[in-house]
Amino acid sequence: MEGRKHLKSLAIEMVRLGLREREVRLSERQGHLWASIMRAVLGNQALGLTPAQLEKAPEIVGRHRRLVGAT
Repeated sequence: MEGRKHLKSLAIEMVRLGLREREVRLSERQGHLWASIMRAVLGNQALGLTPAQLEKAPEIVGRHRRLVGAT
């Protein structure tokens, strides 16, 4: 009986870890997606950003991303 409890506990832990791994993968994909979107938007010539503005963009976007992530 004790062996079954242990196996059940292990199975539950494996499922939990699998879900966490999936959450991490989804979060990574979302981050890559947002980065791609931001690069596309900021690099769009219709905005008319100067090279100096484009150079500052990663720092500014990162600062705002951290602020949003902190809430």
